[in-house]
Amino acid sequence: MSTEKQFPTRGYILSVTDDSANRPEPGNKGFENGMSIFFSLSDGTFLVVDGGQGNDTVSADAEHLYRRLREKADENGVEDIVVSAWVFTHSHGDHTYFIRRFFPDYSDRVTVREFWFNPVGNCNWILNRLAEFYPNTPVVALKAGEERELANIKVEVMLTPEAIEEFEPNAFTLDYNNSSLILRLHIDGKTVLMTGDASEQAMAYLNAHFDAEDLKCDVLQVPHHGFFKSHNKINESWRRDKLYSDDHTIAAYAKIAPSVALFPCGELHFRSTSEPNTGYPRNGGFHRFKSNSTIALLNQRSLEKVIVAGWYDRARPETAVCQCFFPIEE
Repeated sequence: MSTEKQFPTRGYILSVTDDSANRPEPGNKGFENGMSIFFSLSDGTFLVVDGGQGNDTVSADAEHLYRRLREKADENGVEDIVVSAWVFTHSHGDHTYFIRRFFPDYSDRVTVREFWFNPVGNCNWILNRLAEFYPNTPVVALKAGEERELANIKVEVMLTPEAIEEFEPNAFTLDYNNSSLILRLHIDGKTVLMTGDASEQAMAYLNAHFDAEDLKCDVLQVPHHGFFKSHNKINESWRRDKLYSDDHTIAAYAKIAPSVALFPCGELHFRSTSEPNTGYPRNGGFHRFKSNSTIALLNQRSLEKVIVAGWYDRARPETAVCQCFFPIEE
């Protein structure tokens, strides 16, 4: 029997800032999207998924993530912050730009054993930073169908960019978000589905390859911050053939049947997906992310709890919050 100390497994979602720095037009609010999630494992290490926004000068998300990792390590009485695996679901800036400050500022204080990342397109800026700040840490490209063990967590790889491209050769042209990794985590008899920004073709893949028993999860990280990208005109051919619609996502949600839904976005963003007359100030009007699939998810009988990451002002990082979503409150 192991004599090593065992720690409780916890899952946390961090509040997001916005991309207003990239939207200088007066009166236009930046989108409240981003994703930063981590798990504290039974051996005192962490599993981290993405990390949020930032730039070469400053990243409130990077500072917030480090502060929470340090806080949770201290709570466990663990001196060193060790990340057993750091997952980059895909390369979009609201998931990865935080590394532009996190790595220079904190790489000497955070040990990473492995990065899990399947690069699609020009991801050299990420790979170059990994090589610069973590030269001895392997970057692992996951394979669909494989399973990995991290302390007390079993990680089931449901979908990779390579698998979705074989299923739909135009997946990344239709929507680059289809390059997202989808992972199913098995933790202490419960399951958590991490989807990144998976789009409609990825949902079609899940429906085609998995039945309800294989997709059922207790916690769902809602893909793409809860909105459906039907406004992208490049997807007209899929919509015309009724292949690119909310139907696949709605069908996948019915199979997943979560009791907890995690929305990696702010409250305004969340409300804009399902409430009329709610959205972002844009050029004297509103920009909405109405989503029929989110509305269907919120109406599912299985759903007992919704957790919205929340938004914070990057100028006031002390207002950023960290919510525990695992273990699930009964």
